[in-house]
Amino acid sequence: MRDMPRTYCNPIPLPDYPRGRLTRDKARGPWGYRNNGRMVDFRETADPSVLYYDGKWYLYPSCGMAWVSEDFCAWRHAPMNLDDIGYAPTIMAHRGAFYLTASGYPTLYRADSPLGPWEHAGTIVDPSGEPLPHFADPMYFADDDGCVYLYWGCGGPGIFGCKMDAAHPAQAETVPKILFTYNPDHVWERYGHFHENPAVSWVEGPWMCKSGTTYYLTYTAPGTQYPTYGMGVYTAASPLGPFVYAPRNPFLYDPHGLVQGP
Repeated sequence: MRDMPRTYCNPIPLPDYPRGRLTRDKARGPWGYRNNGRMVDFRETADPSVLYYDGKWYLYPSCGMAWVSEDFCAWRHAPMNLDDIGYAPTIMAHRGAFYLTASGYPTLYRADSPLGPWEHAGTIVDPSGEPLPHFADPMYFADDDGCVYLYWGCGGPGIFGCKMDAAHPAQAETVPKILFTYNPDHVWERYGHFHENPAVSWVEGPWMCKSGTTYYLTYTAPGTQYPTYGMGVYTAASPLGPFVYAPRNPFLYDPHGLVQGP
């Protein structure tokens, strides 16, 4: 009995579960979000990033909160001095510090601990000091040679990437470029419950991994509203490509059963 696998099922209790952003928008009324004319109060947290550091897992979801675990099974809520930095946060350990940002607001935060306290580390900009184009679903990646890269993209026109200043990670060193975009020849990327619409897709959520000398840039499509939502990957010999579409995509895909898509 002791060696039997343990099974968990949501919902789990979430202390201080963050209220949805539209609910918190005072411009929309006392509660904020309206659905068919009715005021709606809802809670949300999604798109988490996870950092493994010093024997612990640190999880950062959208819309606030952080969680810590020593075994990836039992998690405890860890309040931070940042209440909410946006959707789809990204966390990076680099040169003895930690950097955190998220979609929508290109502000980079820095701390000496994975849980803060966090301080402003700059506004994320391109080499000319201008905002990054279509900045959403960001992912900071610290390579093993000390270089830092930033990837992002949510919807169109594609998945972007650029090299950042390793000493000042909010400053881009190279001009942002599109690394790949939606390809209707990849049938699983097409919109619809049956991939029936080749004219549209929603490619998002880039995430970089490295194994040996190969870089694996994962992404998702065609949209979280569909059970056909899956995950694919492009590979390259360098952080900014050129990237090659992997032949066995999508590598995560399940449009059937109780738990589908996302």
